[in-house]
Amino acid sequence: MLHKKLNVISLLLICAGTGFSQVTLNSVPTREIGHPRLPPPFVPDTVNPNLVEGRELYQPSGIAVDNSVTPPILYVADTQNNRIMVWQNATVFTNGKAADRIIGQLDPYSTGANGAKGSGTARTTALTAPSGLAVLNGDL
Repeated sequence: MLHKKLNVISLLLICAGTGFSQVTLNSVPTREIGHPRLPPPFVPDTVNPNLVEGRELYQPSGIAVDNSVTPPILYVADTQNNRIMVWQNATVFTNGKAADRIIGQLDPYSTGANGAKGSGTARTTALTAPSGLAVLNGDL
């Protein structure tokens, strides 16, 4: 028992003798919590509170499976991210898997309501808060 106490005391004295230096942090952030990435000039391209990388959902409100093809295709309406997420193989879908396609956004990092009136976009494929999905004869 005395041997264990001496080892603990020795360890504490050694640690107390070696000072811990302060870590210098990078002054330019490479990541912000709640934002997917910071491209130059380091302005986030989403205002949503969630991390956006093409694998997450923010208030999903619709789901559809296209069984007219093999393997079946999974569609999920990602309402607050203004997009529809598409996984080409519903049978091997796993939580956290990145979507194979995204409908309604230009890239997996964008979440703007590009189809809203006054948004300043001329895009015809943009979506604003998609909620219900249906598949008929392979068409979404």
